Amino acid sequence: MNIAIVGATGLVGREIINLCEEFLPKDTIYTLFASSKSAGKKLKVNGKDYEVKELAEDNIESYDISLFSAGGERSKNFAEIFTSKGSYVIDNSSAFRMEKEVPLVVFGINENNQYQLLSKKISENAGIKKGKVLDFEYSTKVISKDLDEIEKEVNKVFKSISVVLNQKDVFCTNLCGFKKLNGSKVEKRDLDYILNEAKNSILSNQKNNSILHILNSNFILDKTKQDKVPLNIFGDHLSLHMTFVSIPDNNLKNIKEICDEKNIILIEDSCESLGSKYKKTGKAGVFAGYLEDLCYTPKFLKAMETVKSGGLGKIIWSKSRETHPGPHSDWFWDKEKAGGGCILDMGCHCIEIGRNYIGKDIKPVEVMCWGCLLYTSDAADE
Repeated sequence: MNIAIVGATGLVGREIINLCEEFLPKDTIYTLFASSKSAGKKLKVNGKDYEVKELAEDNIESYDISLFSAGGERSKNFAEIFTSKGSYVIDNSSAFRMEKEVPLVVFGINENNQYQLLSKKISENAGIKKGKVLDFEYSTKVISKDLDEIEKEVNKVFKSISVVLNQKDVFCTNLCGFKKLNGSKVEKRDLDYILNEAKNSILSNQKNNSILHILNSNFILDKTKQDKVPLNIFGDHLSLHMTFVSIPDNNLKNIKEICDEKNIILIEDSCESLGSKYKKTGKAGVFAGYLEDLCYTPKFLKAMETVKSGGLGKIIWSKSRETHPGPHSDWFWDKEKAGGGCILDMGCHCIEIGRNYIGKDIKPVEVMCWGCLLYTSDAADE
């Protein structure tokens, strides 16, 4: 199989490469495209170095599948060139969302042809901004009008709908839950225990939020990663890495209210028991945000128990230190792209850990940060 990846050096492009490594045959041949600035760079796919090519018509050849993640403008300019050379194009931009002849693919919806796309409609709704309802009456009117028009077009009546909340107030929290088994079998109640303890931890720190989704990435039994839920397997220690997606209660209530006005049931995929949901496991997507998982490690949670029980008295001052061997990418050294350098990139961990110990409801009166850069003798010579 011959695969082209357009936008390979971007964050999403690199994630596409990771997914290709995981799911496609190891003998797949790749061609990587990016802008002229990134041309010549080398990226590894399945341990092999591939040189990135400039996205230009002269460099485009025939491919089985071309995966686009380079923005709508580039998709419009180059997608037809790829298809003209015999390639299927899968584009994740909004360039072709209104083109009726272009199929819309949604993960979990189009699988096994369980659902069929009957109609597409896009309307501007000034009553909702970034997932928040600002004008209830106006929002209800716009949504009702759109639904009425679609129902007439497809000659069907909607009984329930799924809502995708595109808003900045989405909280994604990584958490590792665990349970000691002491040589017993893994049972459904063990999974429920881990889930409930994790939920209680999340809701205690996000008291005004509702959990929308719980995504479990992998189970680890006695330090060994499991490909599926290890039910009925003997072990001593079971842990589960989860991602909790939550939004403010009021945001969800307002969305529900709009649905109630239209007598439509809002489908929520939230706090199902892991015992009944373990076959529907998913992976978290790439979010533009900062997800601090260090606050949910077993050792940290145990320390927090001591703090909350008063074992250390009232916490009024905390000190944290973060070290790192170096940045993951070259752009870190560009201050215009990196933004805050060491204090922002590493200090965020210290600040969030300190906030947990002191209490997020307590406003800090002073935060002191400092950074230092250690050179080896070789680096100093350069």
